[in-house]
Amino acid sequence: MSVPEDALLRRRVLEYFDWGTGVARDVSASQVGKDLGDPGPTPRRGWNGLR
Repeated sequence: MSVPEDALLRRRVLEYFDWGTGVARDVSASQVGKDLGDPGPTPRRGWNGLR
């Protein structure tokens, strides 16, 4: 697997993975069958980070 040369692209992709990992950990730590409520709006990301 090749690594993107662009530092900003690399940083934004890693930020996205970190966010997704946090969501997965929260959901995994919840009790089975627990209502997790309204997830709210999907975050929008761009070259300037999270909007």
